[in-house]
Amino acid sequence: MGRSGRGRGGWGCGWPVAVLALLAAGLAPGAPAAGGARRALVIGLDGTRGDVLHAALFERELAPALRSLAGGGVFAPCPSPEAPGCARAGRGPREDRGFRWVTGPGWAAVLSGVDAGRHGVRENGHANLARYAETSRRHPSFLKRARDAGLATAAGGVGAFLTSSDRGGIYPGVLDYECGSGEAGPRVRVESRSSCNLTHRLGLDSRDDQRDEKLVDFLRSQVRDPAPAVVMGVLDEIDEAGHRHGFDANPAYLAAIAAADVLVARLVAEVERGVRERGEEWLVLVTADHGGHRRLLGGGAHDSVPGEDDAVPFLVATPGAAARLAPLRPPVRQMDAHPTVLFWLGLPLAPGLDGQVQGVSP
Repeated sequence: MGRSGRGRGGWGCGWPVAVLALLAAGLAPGAPAAGGARRALVIGLDGTRGDVLHAALFERELAPALRSLAGGGVFAPCPSPEAPGCARAGRGPREDRGFRWVTGPGWAAVLSGVDAGRHGVRENGHANLARYAETSRRHPSFLKRARDAGLATAAGGVGAFLTSSDRGGIYPGVLDYECGSGEAGPRVRVESRSSCNLTHRLGLDSRDDQRDEKLVDFLRSQVRDPAPAVVMGVLDEIDEAGHRHGFDANPAYLAAIAAADVLVARLVAEVERGVRERGEEWLVLVTADHGGHRRLLGGGAHDSVPGEDDAVPFLVATPGAAARLAPLRPPVRQMDAHPTVLFWLGLPLAPGLDGQVQGVSP
């Protein structure tokens, strides 16, 4: 397997024939090794550009927790926003003029395993997010798939990932539209503690300066509880720094990545405790909804700039697992999160996904 920066990297083939056969049949690797449960933690880094995170890990050494995960796992190499090894968000406005690389479509792709042409979400806001109320019946989130299979699930965050409050109003999130009609909006109140796809749910205030810290406290409690098979959270403050200062390697954006890494370290420590004390096998998957660029007149944006706006990180690690890591197979895209999580948990893959299993083998 090749190297990406100083961590394990990107491409390779030569998966065992048995793995290819499993994938072709839509099957997953089966039961975890004896001794502990197989669980998954998906960490979303909202608005994190793939090449800037790559530099923060391997050149600037600003994110030791994520660098350690990458060093023990597989990581899509992204030395520049145009590099062929970068993981990518959806196909975007090059093929769909009504689409923008923003939060709602990005997390819809991560959750559903299909691109915007199929999940239907092309923008933020009720009118766009509500399309997932219909398309989720054909392309459910991996959280819904897991819960329907009888597994406990947990997630937390703010809009447009999870419905939350915003200066006293409602900031809708795409995941909750899976639990309601498009016309009426999601049938999930901001303060709800569960939903059709989540056994445990935490919607936070998008203007709370402590929202990421509160989210990680919640996620740690879910990792500590042996019941949830899938735990997901989206850290929000990197995106805020990007909008204020630009989505490039400026000091404020890099500082936000470093601050998020401190929180990731707390989560990883909790995962390692589960490995050590309960013999658990974990999949830790890190990705983003979109990247971003710097505006000419200050601050940053993300919408329709190929390269900068669609370069996202994609990292897979398997703490405590006896299963071998596998090389990432190009192209790596955010949609790969869905089949990777289900494959890890031993759940069948739906036919026709746009994403593919990445980084793990039986």
